[in-house]
Amino acid sequence: MNGNKQDILFISKEINEKINSGEWEQEKVSCLCGKENKEIIAEVDRYGVICPTVICRSCGLIYLSPRLTDESYQHFYGSDAYRRLYDGGEDYRDVSRNKFHSEHASHVKELIQTQLNPDKHKTLLEIGCAAGFNFVSLGELGLEMTGYDYSPSLVELGREKGFELFCGSLDDIIDGGKKYDVIVLNHVVEHFTDFIGTMDKVAKIITPEGFAYIAVPNMHNYSLGQLQNAHTYYFTPRTFKYYMGLAGFICGEISVSEGIHMHALCRVGKSKELLQDLGDEYSLMIRRIKIMKRKELLGRQLEYLGLRSLAEKVYRLITNQRG
Repeated sequence: MNGNKQDILFISKEINEKINSGEWEQEKVSCLCGKENKEIIAEVDRYGVICPTVICRSCGLIYLSPRLTDESYQHFYGSDAYRRLYDGGEDYRDVSRNKFHSEHASHVKELIQTQLNPDKHKTLLEIGCAAGFNFVSLGELGLEMTGYDYSPSLVELGREKGFELFCGSLDDIIDGGKKYDVIVLNHVVEHFTDFIGTMDKVAKIITPEGFAYIAVPNMHNYSLGQLQNAHTYYFTPRTFKYYMGLAGFICGEISVSEGIHMHALCRVGKSKELLQDLGDEYSLMIRRIKIMKRKELLGRQLEYLGLRSLAEKVYRLITNQRG
């Protein structure tokens, strides 16, 4: 848990009060496949914020329903409640200042480098850039960099570092009329409330030779710790590739990012291959979820008995001996 535990508890309570009072409105949504065949798998996120998380029995996609409306999400991000909750409590600005280092997005830079052509790619745009933490590493690519984020305080922090950052949305970028060769969506896509429509907007600001770097949580690693009230959709490699295809993007190889997440480079276009069938994705995922829930329950019981650290040491010992 980032930040002071008391801060986190206070902030989560504050958010829940806004939701329960109706100040921050919620809305029910259908799965991206259009079906209403869902099963609830969690009521709250990792910090206890109201967060009804469901899995579609038809395609296996995990998503929030009900969730905050677009207007309520903008209040959530713009008020910095999001950063306070997930990035260090009331001290999130101080925590943020420590993120300006070259290792922060080295994995992002390394994947982009594999497809970077200096003759074709000159500009980079990061959507949801926070204070531009990734620009320290991405600056090594030699591209002209621009960033957009909802948080006024973090945008100001990044500007103090000399980065070209703006407070605004994807619509503001489109209105600006500029296209970019490289688009970075680093743990942003899972926040979209209109996935297909928003990816269509992203396609409009990519140059013909350009591509998008996209990283999202990999729900093959499902756990309560992966859940956030800000995450509207959760993907597995199969559902990610499938729905990116429906949104008009061709995904390159999907690989591991930061241990439990995944990332890929994606280009605008229609795949010549048929979209893969997702018929068994629900059954595969529900088994993974049930196994993880049993592990989490066992972990809580061991912690209550004061035996968790001992059990972890024994597990590591057995694992090392097998290795």
